[in-house]
Formats: sequence, C-alpha cells, structure tokens
Amino acid sequence: MPSRERAGSFFEAARQAYRREQGIARVGGYRFGFAAYLSTELGDAEPTLALTAAWEAIKAVHEIAAHRDSGTDFEQYIGCAIAACARTMPATA
Repeated sequence: MPSRERAGSFFEAARQAYRREQGIARVGGYRFGFAAYLSTELGDAEPTLALTAAWEAIKAVHEIAAHRDSGTDFEQYIGCAIAACARTMPATA
C-alpha cells in the first residue's frame, strides 16, 4: 500500500477514535482516552518508526485541540489531513 494510502488510513482511524471518545463523553461513560481508542482503531498495525512518529504527532494535536481551549477543531484538522492524502500529486521531473 502506498504511503499516501497508509497515511489516509491512519487519519481515518484517528477520526474514528475521536468520534468514539466524543460519543462516550456525551453519554457520560468511562473514557479510556484518545490514545486507547486510536490503538483499537489501528488494530494490529506494525509498529514502524513512521507509525510511531505519526502516533506522537496526532496525540499532540489532539491535546492542543481538545484540552487547551485553543479553538482548534480536531475533526476539521483530521478531515483536512484525509483530503490531502486523497489528492494525487503531480509527477516531478
């Protein structure tokens, strides 16, 4: 699978993890946290350096957006990342 598709899949997993976190928060259930839900969404993904870097980066963005009243819309950020991954890049010579 090309790296752009892997990145898109990662961001989609992050979106689903965030939605799960938000859904549980709305009903007042016990929350394990974004990282736990992301781990569940990723399943048995091979722990590569790229995945570890993406994992740490998305956790940092989630922290800034969700817990520090920054006005950042985390789901919009994820949506933009997914859209960017879906674009085809022109060939360069």
